[in-house]
Amino acid sequence: MAATCPDPLRAGISELGYSGYLEQELPRGAAADVLREAARRSGCTVELTLYPRSRLFVEFDQGHVDVAASAARSDERDRSGVFIPYAMSRFDLVLASRPARRFHSLADFVTHGTGTLNIVRGAFYTPDVLRQLERLRSLARLEEVTDFEMAFRKMAAGRAAGTLAPEMVSARLLDQFSLAATSHVIAIPESPPMEVGAYLSRNSLSVAEQDALANALRAMAQDGAILAIYRKYLGDAAARALLSGGRRR
Repeated sequence: MAATCPDPLRAGISELGYSGYLEQELPRGAAADVLREAARRSGCTVELTLYPRSRLFVEFDQGHVDVAASAARSDERDRSGVFIPYAMSRFDLVLASRPARRFHSLADFVTHGTGTLNIVRGAFYTPDVLRQLERLRSLARLEEVTDFEMAFRKMAAGRAAGTLAPEMVSARLLDQFSLAATSHVIAIPESPPMEVGAYLSRNSLSVAEQDALANALRAMAQDGAILAIYRKYLGDAAARALLSGGRRR
């Protein structure tokens, strides 16, 4: 099997809460664990690098990254890679403090809220979300930041009312920035659950390498290995709800 991958796989992850983060200068998190196990099962070795979200797919499109993790599917990305889903995700509206008025959607927040929303450059949003973000932009209530950590840091400093973030992100960063006790997380209908997974490069991986990794990821989803990895970070109930497209809140 080792001959399947004559060279180490160049894999990219981003800082996405429990999905990806640095610990003692080493990439950690659910995405890192998934890729390491997929590489092991396929007889490959993997070199993990942390990239800003906006940079990861630039490197992937240019053939400098063989595998990109924690990705949603898009037509643009399909041109450069093969998408293998292994989990579910959605963007929630995460507010630094509970609002006086209850918001039921992102549109509701745009219409009746007053605060500024920070969004992460390079994140994948649905068309419905993008329409509401353009409304916020026209109201001068939208700012872009390079990563989720910056978004949550600005919320903690009172420089932003909130952000849009998946649960794997908010679960870690709300605690990290001491916002868990005061924050309010809203499931917005503009962002329904969607599949996320890994993109395997058409430009830099052989068909044999693509097949070996794809088969490993599919087997991990079927035999419970993905669930076990997510359980380590979120606990059993939250991991099961997240992977099925539900939510724990």
